[in-house]
Amino acid sequence: MTDVLPEHQRFLIRSTFFGVLIVVLLMLYGYWNIQQDDSYIFYSYAQNLANGQGYVFNPGENVNATTSPLYTLLLALLYLVFRWLPFVTIPLLGHIIGAVSLLLLCRFLTESFLTERGTLFPFVLPLVVLASPLLPRGTGMEAFLAMMLAVMCLRYYVRGRLLAASVASSFAVLARPDMLLMAGLLLIYESILNRRLPRARIVVAFLVPILSWTVFSISYFGSPLPSTLSAKLAQVDAGFWGSGLVFFKGIVTGYVWYGGPLLGAAAAVGVLLGLIVWWARHKQWTLFRNPAFHLLLLWTLLYLLFYGLILNAPAYSWYYTPLSLGTGLLIAVVVEAFYRFLSIRNVIPNRLLIPMTFTVLITVALVLPVLTAFLPMDRKYETYKLAAEWLNQNVEQGSSVAASDIGVLRFYYRKGPVICVVGLVNPEGIEHLRNGNFYWYIDRYHPDYLKFNHPPRYENEALVELDWFQNEYSLWKVLGSRWKAVGIYRRNPDSRRQ
Repeated sequence: MTDVLPEHQRFLIRSTFFGVLIVVLLMLYGYWNIQQDDSYIFYSYAQNLANGQGYVFNPGENVNATTSPLYTLLLALLYLVFRWLPFVTIPLLGHIIGAVSLLLLCRFLTESFLTERGTLFPFVLPLVVLASPLLPRGTGMEAFLAMMLAVMCLRYYVRGRLLAASVASSFAVLARPDMLLMAGLLLIYESILNRRLPRARIVVAFLVPILSWTVFSISYFGSPLPSTLSAKLAQVDAGFWGSGLVFFKGIVTGYVWYGGPLLGAAAAVGVLLGLIVWWARHKQWTLFRNPAFHLLLLWTLLYLLFYGLILNAPAYSWYYTPLSLGTGLLIAVVVEAFYRFLSIRNVIPNRLLIPMTFTVLITVALVLPVLTAFLPMDRKYETYKLAAEWLNQNVEQGSSVAASDIGVLRFYYRKGPVICVVGLVNPEGIEHLRNGNFYWYIDRYHPDYLKFNHPPRYENEALVELDWFQNEYSLWKVLGSRWKAVGIYRRNPDSRRQ
């Protein structure tokens, strides 16, 4: 594609690729220290699938707690192919899939805006997105893969390749169900623009992959939807996340912004400035008439409203990661405005201004990966892994363990089933949670062991103070450090709830 472009654009494409490659490689290295518990739910399913135990979390229990069949299957497939290499692990493959997805995402972003010749926008946009403090929270999860496929779909659409866009959109939905928002938006946009519905073959190309998974899911799990959707909404109903619009609260409290609320505030200022530039220059800049610009911005708004108002979803940090696309879009507009201001007035010669701009953006994008590389490994991950390994050495085969955070525990625990206190892989607990019964799993499963935070932190762990609990369970072992510790409780031999 670069052979039909002017020489200066080919130079900018090469510069962008070089900058993006440096940033993504540093992200792959630095963000290895980010090991989120929920990512290990995917890893556990992939591990069991690769080992021939089926698409399951606990062997023998056909329950789907993964929101991304595509990510899970890709993990399992790559592990089957490369596990003969001694250094290959499923978590490593998860981080590599994320890194490759980000590289492709940046490529598709640039190609979606290449018609805007004479601007820096197509080339600075990927670096601005990579610098987003919303991005690191998606490490190890399905978010990067889903975002890449959504932008691939957008890139094909703006080039008029509707069939390819339909296939990419279908796989984006399999990577993450909320990507239906992008598919629906493209359908509405195309229908309004050309006043016609898509051809049958385009609809079929979209439906076949999704329906294939749906048929399998119904026959294998008994449901087309993952149990996690209802379980996480039940957490909101049960008050785990407070009251009101908890998803919007997550944005303003700063919890979801990696690096702290100051970075979130800086990003918010950048978005506000981008909206001001858009309002002031929407008639003069052809950039603002690019369909890719409209669609990315509209999709971000739809995503925000869907999660914040319709679902009122819990404030899990990786739910916000896709918003890095829309916020990056507007902040890149600000960068473009500064570039035009300085270039037109010849404050800095272009031969210096362009390399300076790239240097600043690459430096900013490297800040979080480099700082994270010097941080210790996620303490929650290390403590939960330690607990799983200790249980492997000290409990009998077939022993069940109940916990709120189940990903790392399941991945490393080998002796028996893991029970999810909040119903992620035990959907029978969802209705109990909605009704405020946080202790349903004790009566239902009589778990042999419990893994709680020490001291207990969550509302559903407060039962350790109750008399009936103390008659049935005793604190056996505390593992970890003063920064992060868990208590292992074991059922008393004379427990009345056998």
